[in-house]
Formats: sequence, structure tokens, C-alpha cells
Amino acid sequence: MKFRFVDRITAVEAGRHITGVKAVSLEEYFLQRGLGFRKHFPATLMLETLLQLGNYLIYETFHTKLALLTLFRRVTIGRLLTPGEVMTARVDLISVIGDNVKLSGTGYVGPEVVIRGEGCVGALIDLERLADPGKFQRMYRELCRGSVFPDKNGNG
Repeated sequence: MKFRFVDRITAVEAGRHITGVKAVSLEEYFLQRGLGFRKHFPATLMLETLLQLGNYLIYETFHTKLALLTLFRRVTIGRLLTPGEVMTARVDLISVIGDNVKLSGTGYVGPEVVIRGEGCVGALIDLERLADPGKFQRMYRELCRGSVFPDKNGNG
């Protein structure tokens, strides 16, 4: 991933779901312009944040795979994010059929839904075809550092 949009992974249950956060700052490259700042974090990057979070779930589930997006069923944008806001996101692994996965995800600011993606299908690809496995694993561990994950019995 050339640009990383997930700032922290807060919980993950392999094969089921993952949650994480994206804090929007004025320092974001995509908010800066030659003559000032954009007022909103683009909707496409909000979606990319969900997709990246989904790939971290795929990695945690399969350890040697990532997914390439092949289909969206529906994406709904509630509103755009502004600098200073923190989006909490959850992505669920709906199904695995052969070498394909189906994911759905939602991003929230507080209780408000700001983005929802449903029926996202991705083709599973070997990690080493898309990224350096060692670098990807280090980045993933860094995103998880300081987070509390439940143990196998569901205890935090």
C-alpha cells in the first residue's frame, strides 16, 4: 500500500471482523492544495480506508493472502469527513467461496454512519505478489500495537 489510511487497528477476530480508526488531520496530503486546504476528506479515500481495513482482516485470517477488489454491490456515503474527526470503522468477513471473499464495512463518527459498503467481493492473491511480506507484517503489527484483542475465550 503506497498510502496507508488506517491509523490504528483496535480489534480483530480472524475470519469474522476487524475494527480500526482513521483520524483526519490537516496534515493529510490529500487535504493540502497549492492555495489552501480542502475542507473534506474525499469519499474515495473513506472507501479506501474500509478496503485497507478489510485487507488487514484477510491477512489476519489467511496469513499469506490479501484481496484484490473485483466488485462492489453498494456504497453509501452519509457525509464526508472533516479535519479533526475520527472515523471508527468495522469490516465483516461475510463469506469465503473458493479464492473469493465477500466483505461489508461501515464507518462511524460517534453514532453517525458516514460510509457503508455492502457486498464487496475480492479475489484472494498471495501476499508476496502484492507487497513485501516482511514489511507488510511489520506495518500490521505496528497498527495493532497497544490494542487489546480478546483471547481465544473472548476475554479482553
